[in-house]
Amino acid sequence: LAELPQVQARVQQMMAEHFERWVSEKIPALNGQTPLEAVRDPDGREKVMALLMEAERNARRMRPPVDPATLRRVRERLGLTEA
Repeated sequence: LAELPQVQARVQQMMAEHFERWVSEKIPALNGQTPLEAVRDPDGREKVMALLMEAERNARRMRPPVDPATLRRVRERLGLTEA
């Protein structure tokens, strides 16, 4: 099923929706803060960056892999893009 274009498109849509919500969800690993709140201080920012790196690694292993643009948009929204 994972090879069907319509399944791949739906998985991409679901992952994009998940990460769109994720930035505003309270995350236990961030001491109950949302990623948007946590990036405001250096320690929280470091934790969010670590969570995103892990998400990016996992996204590449998924079948189908998550579109890299999805997590790039998350980084942009959180102000974690390189200059």
